[in-house]
Amino acid sequence: MTWGWVVIIVRGVFRVPAFGSTRPLGWLAAWMRRDLDGFVGHLDRLVPDLIVDDDIYGRDRLTAGAAMKDLGAVTDVDLEHPEQFLWWNSETQSNWRDGWVRHVLLVGDAAQRSAVRGYVERMVATADPDGYLGIHAPDLRFPGQGENGELWAQATLGRALLGYVEAADDRVHAGEVLEGVVRALRVTMSAWPVGGPNPFPAQSYAGAAHGLMLVDVLDRVADLTGDGAFRVYAAWLYRAFCEGHTSEPDARLDRLADPHAAFVGHGVHTYEHLRALVIAQEVEPTPELAEGLASYLRRMRACLTPAHGPIGDEWIAGRSADATTTGYELCSTQELLDSLLRLVAATGDLRWADDAEAVALNAGLGAWHPTHSAVAYLQTDNALAMTGNRPDLPADPHQTRYRYSPVHRQAAVCCVPNAGRLLPTYLRGAVLESDEGPVVALYGPMCTELTIDGAEVTLEQRTEYPGELAVELAITSRPPRTFELVLRAPGWATDVDVAVDSTDHEDPRDHGIEVTHGGDRTVLRGAWSSQRVRVGFTAAPAIERDARGDGFVRWGPRVLGLPIPDRTTMTADHGIAGLVDVSVTPDSDEHATLGLVVDPAALQVVPGGVEARFRISGAEGTTVRLLTPLGTAALRRVTFPVATPDRRARSAVPPPVT
Repeated sequence: MTWGWVVIIVRGVFRVPAFGSTRPLGWLAAWMRRDLDGFVGHLDRLVPDLIVDDDIYGRDRLTAGAAMKDLGAVTDVDLEHPEQFLWWNSETQSNWRDGWVRHVLLVGDAAQRSAVRGYVERMVATADPDGYLGIHAPDLRFPGQGENGELWAQATLGRALLGYVEAADDRVHAGEVLEGVVRALRVTMSAWPVGGPNPFPAQSYAGAAHGLMLVDVLDRVADLTGDGAFRVYAAWLYRAFCEGHTSEPDARLDRLADPHAAFVGHGVHTYEHLRALVIAQEVEPTPELAEGLASYLRRMRACLTPAHGPIGDEWIAGRSADATTTGYELCSTQELLDSLLRLVAATGDLRWADDAEAVALNAGLGAWHPTHSAVAYLQTDNALAMTGNRPDLPADPHQTRYRYSPVHRQAAVCCVPNAGRLLPTYLRGAVLESDEGPVVALYGPMCTELTIDGAEVTLEQRTEYPGELAVELAITSRPPRTFELVLRAPGWATDVDVAVDSTDHEDPRDHGIEVTHGGDRTVLRGAWSSQRVRVGFTAAPAIERDARGDGFVRWGPRVLGLPIPDRTTMTADHGIAGLVDVSVTPDSDEHATLGLVVDPAALQVVPGGVEARFRISGAEGTTVRLLTPLGTAALRRVTFPVATPDRRARSAVPPPVT
């Protein structure tokens, strides 16, 4: 619930069902299978020295005398804290495995599922007799000072193992793995007891700051075991973080209480730490935490580009987002998506799902190369060239992030692993549970299986959404049950039309279904057995404005861009599954320099996108161009001056929730 900008959280408004309850269909399944055949399924072969040779959780655990590692990164900033390179491989390995495990369990074949089981068994077998799972040998374990990746390594591994626990076919084995994760958590909770020494020590840097995200594992284990002590410990970790000394201050309560402060930190930390704040407020619903969360959400708005890309190139540095000059990395995009979906579950406010959807479908999928299995590490909404360096800046030999690669080793092998987590995260939060019944928070071709009051209930979304703004829901319940079905009413829709079975505009009450519309949702209540519900969303393409006053075109949940004809050059052939690095330049400077001015009164939905009419500054006549969803072209231009004032124009970023 929300009241102004004070966000009130009541535990259990919505619940996240087990991962695997929702499986992809249609274009979602095809996209994930393509990624599994590409970089998601082959990163261990692309960088075997980082993932295979360095047995960082087992044989090669870190000790006090560990030698510095050469990870191949070409950078200058990171050399200020070279000790972080010691734990980087734990992040690379476990974040990649997390996405890989979840892809395989959703769309993989029998051989791939067997490989997942083998990985899980191998990792559980690295546990010490007391249950410890991590990257530190006893002489370095649970350090009281300095930079370390102790809790972060446990968090990333724990998330991967829990993906298996929730979706594996062998439920007995899944239970054994869960027991191993629980034992490992108890070791850490004993080493850093509630009220004891602070696990975020002085002189700590990125690894320790990432370590706060052990709350992800604690939060989910609390759900899976029913033991609330794990979530209580997560809340204490957040409090300890607020009193600690890491390099990342944005989500600390003292910083959030400062009315003159803005976000300044490393983007990915800032956006992932939102989840810790949300979980803490669930456990301790105090005014201080509620005000801190409200402050966080206000500041977050300034960080979102028109495509909902969160500033992350790499530091926010007090800036407001700009479509041309502020980049966003896939790590930040993935973590913000995850945090927003956790916020939806905690608040029961489906308006935050509008933001989550925009992050995933625009900034998220817009980072994929349209034909190669490769992603951008950093990208801007107006992607006028992708050659490594941002085109409006002086050449920088250390900057390689603005290009497409299945690895990005010269920067860090972090965004590619997180790209593999994006769609599993989207699916995990798409359909939630409440005491009254299922809640459809996100749309797309997928099938959800739940148990409601002892009945097996299936919700299948038959749709090309967001390519079409309509969804047919096939709902079955065996045996029949009476419950509420909540459907998110998107903020971008001017109307939501509901029809039961196959006859348009048929009164749902004829089928015993009562429909109510209000605010962020449409609620259908009745006795369900085997029905089809068609949901249509009304939304015309429209011009919205960014902070500079430029316009961009949105249709439904999607932001569209003008594709820029390009020349693509392969810069590295990895010799595996057709995986290559590519550099992309425009075939002319026309789209960057041409004075295109968009006419807000001439937008038309056509197959493949939206046709827009432009005039060229200083020239006679107009030109019609096709705008397409982000991710359909390697280069694109999103924002343009608007020909005339558009009274219908809305803000680039939705107004604060009230």
